[in-house]
Amino acid sequence: FLMIQRSPISTQSRSSAASDVYKRQSRYWSTLRYQEPYQEVGNTMQTAMQEALQEFLSINVTVPRRVIVYRDGVSGSQVKGIKESEVSAFQRAFEQFQAENKLQEKIQLIFICVNKRVTAKFFSCTGDNLNKEQGISNPLQGTVICETVTQDSDFFLISQKITQGSATPSHYFVVHSDLNQ
Repeated sequence: FLMIQRSPISTQSRSSAASDVYKRQSRYWSTLRYQEPYQEVGNTMQTAMQEALQEFLSINVTVPRRVIVYRDGVSGSQVKGIKESEVSAFQRAFEQFQAENKLQEKIQLIFICVNKRVTAKFFSCTGDNLNKEQGISNPLQGTVICETVTQDSDFFLISQKITQGSATPSHYFVVHSDLNQ
């Protein structure tokens, strides 16, 4: 989880990260970092990831084989910048951590961006039929749309149950994946 927030009072930004550090149950590690104006997020996330990996190692006596990052609030026009700054920062964190701890196996990175400001709407002819007269309804919560209207490895997810109005999906798109390499 990564969050960046600009303070209305100062020009400093805050970025925070949280990670699950226990492989058997939920146990979380988190950090909050202050950034100078116009400082790249990647700089603070690289050290945050190294600290999260160190915490995981100290608790589990091993490192994760795979790290999945969900990055919120990214539009399509920001993807190139995200790849150049944040994805590369995570990769540098892995490389440095592996060198410092003499690890043989490479940690795989999957970096997924989530966009909640989506104009797409999806409807269902089956399921929780809210509008029986017209025969259409909102899709059930948990519905994943990954064909026809998507490209490559992106998908839409209906994550909430809607009892009134129409459901607004979140759009997930994979910016980087080390799987199958």
